Formats: sequence, C-alpha cells, structure tokens
Amino acid sequence: MSGSENELVELLKYIREREENLSRYSDKLRKSLIKISNAFGSKDFCAICDRFQRYHKDFADHEFKQKIYVSIDILDDEPFFIEADEYDKIDYYLAFRGSKLVIQVKVNGKETIVKFFENVSRELLKALVKSKRLIAFLQKVADELERIGKEYKEVAEIAEKMASVI
Repeated sequence: MSGSENELVELLKYIREREENLSRYSDKLRKSLIKISNAFGSKDFCAICDRFQRYHKDFADHEFKQKIYVSIDILDDEPFFIEADEYDKIDYYLAFRGSKLVIQVKVNGKETIVKFFENVSRELLKALVKSKRLIAFLQKVADELERIGKEYKEVAEIAEKMASVI
C-alpha cells in the first residue's frame, strides 16, 4: 500500500471510531432522558419497566415502583429549542399531557404535535439537556401543584364546614 492508501485506511478507521463513540453517547443520553420521562404516568404502571402492576410480578425481575401521576396538563414557559426558516418558527417545550412528560411542539405559535423522548432526534435531546429547562420545568410543575393543592385545601375546608351543619 502506498502512503496515501495507508492514510485513507487510517482516516476511515478514525471516522468509524468517532461515529461509534457518538452513537454510544447519544444512546446513553436517550436512555437517561427516557428513564426520567418514564418516571411519570399512570400509577398502575412501573416507573422502571413500564409494565402494568397486575402483571408486573410475573414478568419483572425488580420490585414494582409506582410512576408519579401528574394530574394537570402544563406547558413550560420557555422553549428549550427553536428552529426557524423563512416560513416557519418551530418551538419545542417540555409539557405534561395526560400525566406524561412530553415535548410539545409549537409551529408559528400554535400547539401542534406532542412528541415522546423515544421519537426525537439526538440533537433535540442534547438541546434539552444543554438548555437546563428540565429542572426548571419540573420545579414549575411542583410549584403549580402546591398552589392548586392549597386552593383545594381551602375549598375542602369550606365544604366540610358547610356539610357539618347538616
């Protein structure tokens, strides 16, 4: 082999290694974010394996860990990623929809589709982590649940007093 052929072989080998590293890291990123998103949902499902509670003991090799049920639909205040071209502006937000942590897409300010962490590009997942919106959004959800809980506590106490006169 000539010098340029050896150089080409080495370069191709190097590119393959770099791509394998990129793939490995992007798989870790996706799996980690899916694990976080799977912590939320119906209490009847396991946060670890997503199996229905009734069948969990027959198929799982771990203890059932109940998902965190979020009873409100809520959208983050800020997008974690924005794409724009001459025709459209696409904003990506974190959201809870039907007790699931998802990515809400807005096109030109209108809510369009909901995406799950399993079905988005690695670039979008990277943007989510780099934006630091995940922690901020989950804090917003916690604060909103606390606010709503206080409202319900007040109303429940009033209803209790009304019912006590009967």
